[in-house]
Parts: sequence; structure tokens; C-alpha cells
Amino acid sequence: MKAFDFEIASDEVRVFGDRFLRCKSADGGIRRLTGLGATLLEGPIRLPNGGRIAFIQGPDDTRLELIERRIAGGSDGCGC
Repeated sequence: MKAFDFEIASDEVRVFGDRFLRCKSADGGIRRLTGLGATLLEGPIRLPNGGRIAFIQGPDDTRLELIERRIAGGSDGCGC
């Protein structure tokens, strides 16, 4: 993930085959990913809990969900 300036905090694969990478990013952001050529498909969407989600186009027509989780005093998510 070095090209995107991400640090992987955890990597989990569920029994359904979904893969979750929890990342930390120096600058977070959809702007950075779209600047590198990613296509924003949807969002950012504000969630009732204060977080946000967005979807970008991934390789091989995959749909990647970016989740920004709100925590007290700030955010640790995607920079949506």
C-alpha cells in the first residue's frame, strides 16, 4: 500500500469472502485516491453515527467501500 501512503492496521477475511483492511493514512482521502486515478462511484455519505462511507472503483470492476469511523476528538478513517 506504499503507493497510496497507507499503513495497514489490520487485515481480516470473513467466511463470506469479504476482506477488510483497516488502514491509517497520512492524508486520508478520496481526493488523493481520485488524483491517482481511482473513480468515485458514490458518496461520501454521512451516516447516523457521524461516520461517512464512500465507494470507489477498484481493479477488475470491484467496488471498494471506504469507511470513516468517527471517534471522540477526530477521525481515523478514509478521509471522506
